[in-house]
Amino acid sequence: MNDFDRINFSSLFSDGYIYLPQYKSTYAPDDVMSLLGPSPNTYKENSNLHKAYLEKHHILLSLGTALRNASRNNLGVKVDIDDVYTITRVVYATDLNESYLTHFDSHIFTLVTPLIMPPRLESNNGELIIFNKIRKEPSNELSNMVSKLFYKKNNGRQKVENLMQHKSYIEVNFSDMVPILFLGRQSLHCNRPLSSNASYPRVTLLTHFFDPSPLFSVGNLNRFIRNR
Repeated sequence: MNDFDRINFSSLFSDGYIYLPQYKSTYAPDDVMSLLGPSPNTYKENSNLHKAYLEKHHILLSLGTALRNASRNNLGVKVDIDDVYTITRVVYATDLNESYLTHFDSHIFTLVTPLIMPPRLESNNGELIIFNKIRKEPSNELSNMVSKLFYKKNNGRQKVENLMQHKSYIEVNFSDMVPILFLGRQSLHCNRPLSSNASYPRVTLLTHFFDPSPLFSVGNLNRFIRNR
């Protein structure tokens, strides 16, 4: 049985997320930091570490194929199987500006794979908060932009916690190191801050599958600015 045969697409599209233990990373923290090199940036596109992880688990072929078919069968959206955007995210306790930044992804599916999760020593450990399926899949770029602007008002701890009182959400601490796959364009999400006594940074791999928007989309503009 292939890895993607065990994916519950019914749950993914009804709940907005599923856990994928078959894609769990086996890297030790010291190995991760060694592969990242000295003083890694917060966001690193297409890192060698990320490439090695994808190749080891055959993710672009197995999971990518399954998600391409699911895009067509469940959303009626035809996508390019090679349209995958990979980011290695490294967050230190001092990166306070990385917390409570609510956003939607530009890609249909987002796979978050934890590589280093520092022990929870204080109140927070950079937990991922997902307001699963808070909006429908955007039908066009105009509705996508309008909806993004509407929800952008929820940045900041107080506003995020207020939204948690009124909307369905899950909070993932990755203590079991199991990756999560969620509907990136439908699910508003952000992270809590990282405890100040953490001995390691918090490292995750963000694998984004399929941006159906045109070249002038908000997502493409953001990626251009990030890579300048």
